[in-house]
Amino acid sequence: MALAAIGCFILGVFVKYRNLSSGIIWGSVLSALSVVTVLLSYASDPLSRQHPNPLVFWRTIADGFFVVRLLSEQFVRCMKYQCSPLCATFNCGCAYTSDAIMGLLPAGKDTCIFFSGAFQFSLLASECWFLCMTLNLFLSLTNPFTDFKRNTRFFHLFSWGVPLASAILLMSVKNFAGYSDFDTCWTNALRGATFPRLTDTCVNESRTFILKDKTGSLQANYISWGFFYVPMLLFIVVGLVVWVWTYNRLREGLPETYGVRKQSIDRARFLVVAVSTYWTIIFAVYATSLSLPDGDTKQRWKEVVNFLMASKGYVDLVIWFHLNDFRVPKLSALCSKSDQTVDIDLNPQVNAALRREVLFYTTSGIIQAVQQAETLPDHEHVQHLALRPQGASSSPNDDDSSAKHYTKTFHDYEPHAFRRIRQRFNVDNIRYLKSLSSTAKERLSEGASGAFMFFSGDGSLIVKSTSADECKFLREIADAYATYMCQHPSTLLTRFYGCHCLELYGQQFSFVVMANLFATPQVIHTRFDIKGSWVNRKGGLPKRGKKVTCRHCNRKYVYQSTAKDDFNCDVRLGGHEPNVVLKDSDLTQKLKLDTAVAVALYRQLEADSDVLCGLGIMDYSLLLGVHDVEFKVDAAAAAEEEEAMLAMSARPRPRAGKRVANTVVGPAYYHLGVIDILQTWTLQKRMERFFKINLRRVDGDGLSAIAPDKYKKRFQAKMAEILNVGHLIGTAPQQRDLYTAVQSSQMDVEASEVSGVVTDVHGGSGYLAHTGANPRGEGYTSGHIHL
Repeated sequence: MALAAIGCFILGVFVKYRNLSSGIIWGSVLSALSVVTVLLSYASDPLSRQHPNPLVFWRTIADGFFVVRLLSEQFVRCMKYQCSPLCATFNCGCAYTSDAIMGLLPAGKDTCIFFSGAFQFSLLASECWFLCMTLNLFLSLTNPFTDFKRNTRFFHLFSWGVPLASAILLMSVKNFAGYSDFDTCWTNALRGATFPRLTDTCVNESRTFILKDKTGSLQANYISWGFFYVPMLLFIVVGLVVWVWTYNRLREGLPETYGVRKQSIDRARFLVVAVSTYWTIIFAVYATSLSLPDGDTKQRWKEVVNFLMASKGYVDLVIWFHLNDFRVPKLSALCSKSDQTVDIDLNPQVNAALRREVLFYTTSGIIQAVQQAETLPDHEHVQHLALRPQGASSSPNDDDSSAKHYTKTFHDYEPHAFRRIRQRFNVDNIRYLKSLSSTAKERLSEGASGAFMFFSGDGSLIVKSTSADECKFLREIADAYATYMCQHPSTLLTRFYGCHCLELYGQQFSFVVMANLFATPQVIHTRFDIKGSWVNRKGGLPKRGKKVTCRHCNRKYVYQSTAKDDFNCDVRLGGHEPNVVLKDSDLTQKLKLDTAVAVALYRQLEADSDVLCGLGIMDYSLLLGVHDVEFKVDAAAAAEEEEAMLAMSARPRPRAGKRVANTVVGPAYYHLGVIDILQTWTLQKRMERFFKINLRRVDGDGLSAIAPDKYKKRFQAKMAEILNVGHLIGTAPQQRDLYTAVQSSQMDVEASEVSGVVTDVHGGSGYLAHTGANPRGEGYTSGHIHL
């Protein structure tokens, strides 16, 4: 491509065309080749879609529009206007015909206005994507938990919406659009000029005479400055500021993240330097061309300016191959369907690196807070800790000058209240700290909040990010919440073991530590999130190419992959089914529980929801995990029993088509808990309800956003329905402790035990041997129901 760039430059500067700009033509050709190369590379290599390549890709798309726009004007000028300029301010070359061009473009001077708007849109859109690249880096560094996909949607709105608005403004204001000083239609370089009256048909010399007379106006085209030059200068300044800020921000950190941090700095520097250098060269060459006297030399310098402007797609190519290893695009990859689908992580690598640092400081702060809380006076509700950066000296003999190393501040909220909860549920400090000494499985939650969470190494604890309002609310109710949890150990409410805040990267990150409801060796085959609402309460499917787990065979596979191994399921016909969180509309079966257990469970859920309502909490949900167990059927024993029953009853022998199934599969364990218990009836929730009812016209009674008292009643009604106790809750059943009811109804069957008999719905019996995972009940909380 370097040789192609040199060849196009020579042709663009030294080849002359009648009334056409050779610089624009050959610069556009170079841009077109560059754009096609980037698009082929992006489409043929899945790894090239990693961050930040999608942003470069969309900048390239904008420059592709720019190339099409430039070549289209050159084509239209020669096809309909004898290769004459499409000026809008004077008659030269304008209005040769009143016919519309191919029925698509306006005729005469309006054609130039149309091309002016297209020029403004495509030119500014490309540079808006440059700004989005720098803003994306800034957002990634200020908040490592930022959702790149959500940011990309905003970037699209900004990068296409702002240029479109500016293009419409340029085309709408009289005499703003016209023939520019770049030999193309853009901003009117001759606005406000006075010219001699010319004939309807004029030659190119007349245009030259007018441009000579208007030299001063050409040098001060304020429309161009307002519509592009000033915004571009601001974009470059922002890029430089972000790069300097990035350099200072990423100089320190964990040693294991040094490579990613250095790469982010290098990429930011190259991006800003490449774009800034490109526009600096254009401005320098343009200023030089204005200072030269008329003649061939000045014309060549003008063609250099036109070539540089038109070849901006080549800058995208240079940036693209700086971010990625240079590889020739494989056209065969576009034509053939591969059996393998690559699971691409589109999140910024710097996000992942900084998250690891957040994990390090969070776990370090929690461990230090728990240790120091032992000596904290009872009347203190907050303790503030200073955490040293990785590698800083921790010697007690350090002087005050070393205090600068204490750059990370950690806040431990309500340590006494949460220690009471840990002690009530037998989570002593040694066990608690041991669990937090290692972390695993960090991810963004699947809920609408997009919260970041990570698990302790043993899987018993979850550390989850919260909003500042949720953190503040938990601190306010900490004492009342701890009292209820300690007095009602059978509660199904989320067990919070800590509430903390970390000051890092110039922001405050709030976290809660809570017990993991699914901390069990059992496989959770199905998960439900039940609120009692019905509007938009159906589980969504993962995106194509995402690696997920099959809910039937528990095997990892790539969703919607064409590979045979990623489709065939050993248990289910029709391929794998992803184990995603299902919702209210997906739950079609009631829980199979003993009546006494179901009633006691409902009473506990009723009491829990009453407490939440009293605290003004809504939008909570029942998290339900189902573990299925498979039983083997002793077909020979079943056949012998059936023969004996037929002989005794003298009934007619059944038809020959009857067969005994070799396995019986069904739910054996339910894991339940009430989650998301920090959302109150805020103004935001009230506005959400108002807009959904009045704008989207949805059923208000079925929305999750509803007042706490109504939410509680609807939630309790849903719980009665799925527990199948609606006909019993009006009576006064014997009150029993839920934990006792659960234990008394437990019917665990070990694989080594003698087979038992289970009566089927037809009145017969089958001999079943348990073959599924069946751990004993030790260590389970009251939220685990054993059948």
